[in-house]
Amino acid sequence: MYSRGHVSPPSSVVMQVNGNDLELSWAAQQESMYCRNTDLATVLVYNADKGKATGSVFETSWGELGCVIAIPAGFLGDDLHCYMSFSSADGKLVGDSRYLVIFR
Repeated sequence: MYSRGHVSPPSSVVMQVNGNDLELSWAAQQESMYCRNTDLATVLVYNADKGKATGSVFETSWGELGCVIAIPAGFLGDDLHCYMSFSSADGKLVGDSRYLVIFR
């Protein structure tokens, strides 16, 4: 876990590796105080073999229902763990990070 807060976590996350890209998609949710279509995704990919992580705050909003992340060349072929969370567009609210999956 790398963040904790009240912004709703994504549900029904689908993840697949396509070449050097990690493709993520998630289900739409009804907007509320803690779930806005303008909330921004953060994805962290941790390389267990190298003990290193790469992460980014994406310009991808919840309402876009997906994003594509380039996997660093040095990470390919290693065991990778993926975590995801959302934060409000203004950065004042964050949500709990979710462990998605280990992949190679």
